[in-house]
Amino acid sequence: MSGSSQRPLPPSLDPQTAYLVGVLRQLKDRSGLSLTSLAARTPYSRSSWDRFLNGRKLPPREAVEMLGRLAKEPVERLVALWEQAEEQTSGRNAEAVACTGTPKSTGRQAGTEPSSASGPVVRFVAARWFRLGVVVAAIVCAVAWTYVQAFGPRVQTAPSGRTGPFEPAPLTVGCRGVSCKGREAGAMACDVDAASYTDLKIGLTHVELVVSRNCAAAWARISYSSVGDRVKVQDRAGPVETATVVDQGSTDTYVVTPMLPAPSLTRIRACWEPRSAGPHCTTWGPATP
Repeated sequence: MSGSSQRPLPPSLDPQTAYLVGVLRQLKDRSGLSLTSLAARTPYSRSSWDRFLNGRKLPPREAVEMLGRLAKEPVERLVALWEQAEEQTSGRNAEAVACTGTPKSTGRQAGTEPSSASGPVVRFVAARWFRLGVVVAAIVCAVAWTYVQAFGPRVQTAPSGRTGPFEPAPLTVGCRGVSCKGREAGAMACDVDAASYTDLKIGLTHVELVVSRNCAAAWARISYSSVGDRVKVQDRAGPVETATVVDQGSTDTYVVTPMLPAPSLTRIRACWEPRSAGPHCTTWGPATP
């Protein structure tokens, strides 16, 4: 298995956009279409799809809908996810009314004094605008709450109790535990909450053991490698998943193995096998993440 050379998501990406990108990656894999095929079937170029699916640019709503139709996925939920991500990206979410119940007073402009004759009229108009502002703020808050309840992502709650070291966050993912074996982390949205728990550096080469709490799964990734190198994630009991650096274009990006279930991190490690040397492995994972 050659694994995936999908780029890691930018660390500065907000959670809503990261979640949307994880879902879109899953849909792309489900459709079986390459970036070139997506470009042929949509108005967006191969390089545009590459930016969309690696979190470097928020895709237009139309692109999200098109990918949903190609993957035979109802587009309503995808559009709701896109709208949440677009709010974060555009900054509209930060500019929304804070729902405190009272609009912020702008105060009197410096250097101006109201005319004594028009004082009562000014106060009357100001009072009406103040009451209108309170009503508008309340309506905005109510609509926002209703929208999130109706169209927000449906949460797949993790089973009660702890599974080994994991205390999952409420995220919708494509697999959990044994059902993740052999699957790609990005396609299953397992990379949204992923973290590197142990690593090994030799020269520029960096190999990491990466774990998703919500998926209860682990995988290995390598960066700054050489063509022909292999990276693998290994369970003490024997199961292994491997990825190979197949071309020069993959040497300066992450090359990622498929996942293994990780009921306990003490059973899992990551290894780098250079093309012309013996393996170098991380320590077995820590007892607690």
